[in-house]
Amino acid sequence: MRKITLVVVFALASLSAFAQKPAQGDMGFTFGLNGLANIGVNAGVIPTGTLLFRYYFSDNMAGRLGVNFGMGSTTVEDNSDTADLVKTVTKSNTWALNIGLQKSMGDNEKLEPYAAVDLWVGGGKSGDIDETHTLSGGAISETHTEPGGSFSFGLTPIIGVNWFVMKQMAIGAEFGWGLNIGSTGEGTVTSTFTSGGTTNTVVTKSASSSSFNLGGHASGLITASFFFTK
Repeated sequence: MRKITLVVVFALASLSAFAQKPAQGDMGFTFGLNGLANIGVNAGVIPTGTLLFRYYFSDNMAGRLGVNFGMGSTTVEDNSDTADLVKTVTKSNTWALNIGLQKSMGDNEKLEPYAAVDLWVGGGKSGDIDETHTLSGGAISETHTEPGGSFSFGLTPIIGVNWFVMKQMAIGAEFGWGLNIGSTGEGTVTSTFTSGGTTNTVVTKSASSSSFNLGGHASGLITASFFFTK
């Protein structure tokens, strides 16, 4: 087993020794996961997953085109009070598209630090909540909170790095922090109480809003990139 491990380590080290950064005409795909930071994104745009395409116009300049996406659902049941049961389901979905330019720096063939700037648009819904409260007497109280849809756009400066572990394959990270202009539409809260065959429903609305934030669009991505030569 030890011999096999040494062979694998030696093979990876050999491949890394011949790794080199992309040059003019190269292109690549990057897969990113929001694992470094999620400082907080206004208007529901939370880039939890990323697919990025890069094309190198020259040895140190590349165009960027990407899509960010996020979707989540959590269910929590609380029966700490043995007479009642509370079930809460929370959902969210977000998306963003970006286009930008990247400048690579440094002379190391295996390490590619870079700076970039992305223009992006995005939207979605965050915080769609269904809460069901079953009372000991059989009555049921239900609340559905549906947030308004959001739309945002902004400009994000980015710093990042790629480390080429083998030819045309790199792992890395990038961090972006920029400005965000967003709007959120009108939301609704629907409350229903059912007891003894009688149901009462009350609907209230939340106001729409708009915002401008510096630092409102921020994320930290762990990345894996695969490059191709024409």
